[in-house]
Amino acid sequence: MFSFIFGKNNSRNHLRRNAAVKSRRAVRPTLECLEDRLLMNSSLLNSSLLQAAAPAAATKNPIVSALAVDLVTTPRQVVPGMLLGPTDAHLYSVQLQNGDFLEADVQTSSSLHLASQMSVLDSHGTVLASVGASADPATGMMSTNPSYGFRAPAAGTYFLSIAGEKTPPIAQGFKPLQILTSGPYSLELHRLALAQGQQDVSTLSQIGSAYAWLNGNMLNISGPTGYGFGIRGNWTEAITRNGNLVSAIYTSTGTSYFETSKGEVQMTGAFSLSTKPQVRGDTFGVIDTLTGSATLSASQLTAAFGKASAFGFDLSTIPQQVTISIQPGKWAGLKLGSDAVIQATGAPVNNAVPYVYFTVNPLGSSATNLLSLVYDPADPALYVEAGVQGLALGPLVVNGIGFSAHGLIPYTPVDAPSQYNGHLGGNVVLQGSFDTTAITVIPSKIVGDITLNFDPNHTGTFLGGNGVTGALMAGIFAATGGAGVSLIAALDMPGSPLKSSFDQVFRNFSVGVNGTLKINPMASFQQDISWEIGNKILGLPIGLHSFVEDALNSANDTAGNPAHLELLSVAHGSLIYDGPTMSAYFRGGTTNPFAGTPLAKFASLNQFTEDGRIVRYLDPGKEP
Repeated sequence: MFSFIFGKNNSRNHLRRNAAVKSRRAVRPTLECLEDRLLMNSSLLNSSLLQAAAPAAATKNPIVSALAVDLVTTPRQVVPGMLLGPTDAHLYSVQLQNGDFLEADVQTSSSLHLASQMSVLDSHGTVLASVGASADPATGMMSTNPSYGFRAPAAGTYFLSIAGEKTPPIAQGFKPLQILTSGPYSLELHRLALAQGQQDVSTLSQIGSAYAWLNGNMLNISGPTGYGFGIRGNWTEAITRNGNLVSAIYTSTGTSYFETSKGEVQMTGAFSLSTKPQVRGDTFGVIDTLTGSATLSASQLTAAFGKASAFGFDLSTIPQQVTISIQPGKWAGLKLGSDAVIQATGAPVNNAVPYVYFTVNPLGSSATNLLSLVYDPADPALYVEAGVQGLALGPLVVNGIGFSAHGLIPYTPVDAPSQYNGHLGGNVVLQGSFDTTAITVIPSKIVGDITLNFDPNHTGTFLGGNGVTGALMAGIFAATGGAGVSLIAALDMPGSPLKSSFDQVFRNFSVGVNGTLKINPMASFQQDISWEIGNKILGLPIGLHSFVEDALNSANDTAGNPAHLELLSVAHGSLIYDGPTMSAYFRGGTTNPFAGTPLAKFASLNQFTEDGRIVRYLDPGKEP
């Protein structure tokens, strides 16, 4: 019955509802960019030195035995390891450019007194440093493990050997403890640079801190994975030292520029950014506070998504200039996506991405968000959230819309299909509600979101390069509503590219849909009983046609309006369509509308869940 969706040429379509049926890992829709990478130096390393550092691999080529860590795409990484004793060692290799700063720290559990040693070697096997017990880079307190920071004297491959400490440093000022030479550890690596190429949404889900460092006239800002952006301006740096801890304050006045992949965004004003004290705070630091005021060019801010772009949205109604006043903890500033302030906007954000935000939210929760603008200069990505007054697009009322040049809008299913193991990121997201009163008779609506990826095959062009804009595709899904039937309804829309260029378009976009069905079975009852009758029954001292009575009647009218309902949730579901494999995954079912309330245990409702997938078999008899 689904052959009209997925085509008929040498294909079989199967509907599977059993969650126990396993599928292969789906294609992860992320952007892959060509990157400038250094080649591994082919010269043999000093074999005697490396064999001493890694005796378990003495008969092997040390280059092969080293674990390569990619600090180009992800400049900040934590690599887990396990030392088996004082003769055990692990070898890691990293690629560095001339002048790159690298910080390497060995961290262990506070309850595990593991002692280790680090050796840093260049591509010829020359030892650059041997480090044992060191000050913890965040606290300055002495540790039994090494910490080291250095600048690469030349471009090439560098090696780090982590080994158990043969002579535990009890005599070096440590209290008598049972120092161990075996146990688990984490090697924390930080190449002080912004990520090259594009990280995917699964990497950007990590939790951590935001960092800042000055490089000439560029203040670089990144999240815990190295993803971030630079602000070019007239920056000055002030260093403060307290013992072996150092903090910095960076200030800028006049004109500054966000450096984005789609060009510069100009802003004028004054900024002051401070970092928290740490051992290497004169080189980089964790962001502490940001204050200042700036006026941004909105036309440059939205240029990547306007009519002239592949997105094709008309954003001319946005004011040409936006002025924000930044104060700690207030309604504008710079925060990671994991911060509660950003989460309260309701925007679909990534935990590890630093965002510039502006929000009007009196109580600081997603339910009270009035207006928010969240901007990621590195992508660039722009989210606009309006929690009070939505934009009507057909039957869909859009309260939030977001754009991402590189498809990094994270899609989170409200009811994740068990057979889908991928991570969907999108170029456009629509958040809002779809009025379903005509179907359910009683006031109801579907509240949810639609996330669209227009280049899941990473071709560099939207929808296979057939000239279809993102705005047209988003408009089609908005006009057909947020339910799973959007895929089918869009086929029959006049002028739909899904109808005229079926196979090409369907292979070159992916979509994730969330929906929660909410109803109000009491709406008619509320409207039929007037407050005048209620007053007489209850004897309330409220006169006819009084201001209070008008307000109460207005509240009743609102309660019966599907556009303003605080409804009971009775069902929810998610649908994911993966374009490269032309497969759909879905999961949904009914829910207890009284969940989380004292009435939950009294509700004896029969509930059900559907979970399955629709797969197009390109080769008969074989699954994709």
